[in-house]
Amino acid sequence: MKKLHRSQTDKMIAGICGGLGELFGVDATAIRLGLVFVAAVLVLLYRSTVGILPAVLAYGVGWIIIPVASAEAERREAVAMKRLVRSRTDKMIAGICGGLGELLSVDPTLIRLAVVFIGLATAVLPILLAYLVGWAIIPIAPPQEEEHKKSVPPGGGGLEGGRR
Repeated sequence: MKKLHRSQTDKMIAGICGGLGELFGVDATAIRLGLVFVAAVLVLLYRSTVGILPAVLAYGVGWIIIPVASAEAERREAVAMKRLVRSRTDKMIAGICGGLGELLSVDPTLIRLAVVFIGLATAVLPILLAYLVGWAIIPIAPPQEEEHKKSVPPGGGGLEGGRR
């Protein structure tokens, strides 16, 4: 049985999001974005920055009660985890929805529709804030050999269409 722990290697503050990511087999960046989204929704609901307090308190309690993982346990769990990256090829603005689609093996168009729906349902601000934070913290996918192969035509890039 997998157990929840705080990550020593994938952490920004206390390693709680990293531990949740390892527990559920999801990149911690996606969990961090979810936390930002929930905090923004709470700010809208309470109509002041006091709305962040429940999220901050929950994080603080988690920091106290969730144990730190051993280095050996983290190595075993981190081997098969997919990482969230912004897509280079399937993007409209920043490649976040394309990257989520690749991570979840879902058509990015469905994710884009969900983002629009959630944005309309939450008065746009939480999803906009989460998207901007995602743009800042999610790394762009590394270049792949396939992209290079697409740019070089077969046969070494000789003359096109028989022109001489």
